[in-house]
Amino acid sequence: MLQIRSVEVRDYLNLQSSGEVLNSLAAVGAMTEKVFYSGNVEKIKRKWFIAEKQALLITNKAIYSLIGKAREIKRRSLLSSLQKIVIGRQLSCQQFILFFTEGSVAYDQHYASQNVTEVVRIIHSAQNLSNLSPTPFTMQEEKDLKKFRIPKREIAVHTSLVRTYSESGEEVDLSSFEVLKLLGTGATAKVFLVRKKSTENYYAMKTILKETVIANQQAERTRSERQILEILHHPYLVTLRYAFQTENKLFIVLDYLSGGELFFHLKEANRFDEDRTRFYAAQIVLGIGHLHSLGIVYRDLKPENILLDHEGHVKITDFGLAKSIMKPSTIRRIRESFVGTPEYIAPEVLRSCAQGRAVDWWSLGSMIYEMLYGLPPFYDPDPTTVYKKTLFQTLEFPPSFSATAKHLLSQLLERDQDKRLGGGLRDADEIKEHPFFASVDWTALFSREISAPFVPIIKTADDVGNFDTQFTSERIRESMTVTGERKYVQRADNRFAGFYYSPTTPASSHVI
Repeated sequence: MLQIRSVEVRDYLNLQSSGEVLNSLAAVGAMTEKVFYSGNVEKIKRKWFIAEKQALLITNKAIYSLIGKAREIKRRSLLSSLQKIVIGRQLSCQQFILFFTEGSVAYDQHYASQNVTEVVRIIHSAQNLSNLSPTPFTMQEEKDLKKFRIPKREIAVHTSLVRTYSESGEEVDLSSFEVLKLLGTGATAKVFLVRKKSTENYYAMKTILKETVIANQQAERTRSERQILEILHHPYLVTLRYAFQTENKLFIVLDYLSGGELFFHLKEANRFDEDRTRFYAAQIVLGIGHLHSLGIVYRDLKPENILLDHEGHVKITDFGLAKSIMKPSTIRRIRESFVGTPEYIAPEVLRSCAQGRAVDWWSLGSMIYEMLYGLPPFYDPDPTTVYKKTLFQTLEFPPSFSATAKHLLSQLLERDQDKRLGGGLRDADEIKEHPFFASVDWTALFSREISAPFVPIIKTADDVGNFDTQFTSERIRESMTVTGERKYVQRADNRFAGFYYSPTTPASSHVI
């Protein structure tokens, strides 16, 4: 992906040097943000759609509505939460609506400005700079814009409301893709390399048998995975591209990460040095920290669920066990029968105690240990023995571990979740401040400006050389191919209502 390292600045109101604005930014912890755009706009208010004078400020992180002479911040919305832009067709002072999602909350901001084209261009440039996908936009008749606004009574609703506006009306199903190779299998799903016929783009397509999901009473978990994926926009989390279903299967289409699983490369190398381990761990900290900020606990962190892209950066995938359990600013916990992979399950899960986001930091500790040593800290071929060791065995370190690595692991692999590093309200920030990560420039890392210590060998866009040949050599079954005019039609199935997703298709027309 092209990395834009600079943005054409249009600070028409000179807010970068405004003391009032700097104070306002400092008050929300954003003093270091760079101003890319500032200009006067008219805020179209919901009641009678009257206009109110405001200032629009765009930085490298967020979009601000400023009011009054003191430029007080009325609203701050992250660029990563911007999902759709609808622009009115008018040559003079164009109206436009920005649609945002924050966790399970959806809202919009309706403005009018003579600089709409410039505003959208700078938003896209700022998003590219942060390695975010540019938010799609669509044109509509200005007289119809009020129909697109989210009703105030429905602002705190499911985020699919912001995706009901079509750019091209494209619909996808299994016939839209050519299935090429099997990439991996799990307990209830298989993942295939596919090529989208209309664009020639490559994706990873996860297929899930409805029969298995229902038999295992995992329908709610599957619906949750699909919903969580839709709200994720982060450089180290995989991106949802499409979702659809047939009579017997569910399909989730994601980015194809041709670098393969971290597990594959760890097995090849046996172990990683500390610098390479630190690089992967730091990117995972950013990804998991973002999930926690949305109130989501991942619960399945392991090398098999970490993929590398073509540049060697990580992406966390497989959100089948992820769960929304808390408000971002609190430590809410749940009681649930334990889930996860034995070597990475936290003690509180094994004890069936109340559990929260600290379970992910235990798993991170197990992963860091494994990357440095080649095996997890409490490994045993017998899962029951792993559970006993996790609960009772003293944590031991090989002589090759540095003092800072030992200290970090002793804090992450703390059996008391209240004392565990990252277990407090500050979450990921506690881990980022540990001496093990002292050399990490977190801002540059988030922007992917730090080169990976290892770049996978990738010969072509559809290269599967970084995946296990046990899977890639398997023959594709006839049920996964669509030939001639044969076309898979979506089936009405209320157990998976609203599963369909396409970024350019009205979601409301696919609620089945």
